[in-house]
Amino acid sequence: MEKTAKPQLGTIHSLKCQIVNLLIMSGVSSMMPRATPQVMEGLGQILDIQVKINPNSPSDHALPILTVLLKRCQTSADARAHMKRFIFGKDATRPHGYTSSKDMRPPSSVNLKTMKDEDGNWDLRSILTKHICSFNMGLKKCISELIFVLCGENSGEYIRLCGFGSAAGLLADKGLPGWEKMSEKAYSLDELVEQHKKAKKEKEKQKD
Repeated sequence: MEKTAKPQLGTIHSLKCQIVNLLIMSGVSSMMPRATPQVMEGLGQILDIQVKINPNSPSDHALPILTVLLKRCQTSADARAHMKRFIFGKDATRPHGYTSSKDMRPPSSVNLKTMKDEDGNWDLRSILTKHICSFNMGLKKCISELIFVLCGENSGEYIRLCGFGSAAGLLADKGLPGWEKMSEKAYSLDELVEQHKKAKKEKEKQKD
């Protein structure tokens, strides 16, 4: 009797990704994966692999699994709890006595510059937090919405896990209490460049 060769890890992972794509294309909520610890761990592992294929630009590889996770976590408290622990580890639990602060810096466990942990390995949490401020609007929205949902749509918890600077954009877009006017007061890049040019011309005129 011939032995059946075991599928290689790459083949298994590819199959999982195809299943994820099928879930998105079906659009049937009843086909969403169950929120058991084993299932959510598996989905988390797919996300971990996909974002690390190209950490600097993970959109093409990560958007499908991010979309599935967002849909699943929007409808299941168990899914939110499991995925929050998977991404944020021990920081998923809010420290006793913690009060929200408007600190521009991300948490110390997040490295937005290298997106790597202390051992030099790609860090899922850092990669996701980094791309909350991505110029790719689809990726930015999906990641920020997912983490916001994992935080129970609590702005204070969202700031705690992502840092004020990363969290501000989504909170302003949603017009949450205390954030309603922020987007109206924000300057676009074009406006800032134009203001800089005008200021430069005025200085040159004063010199003349």
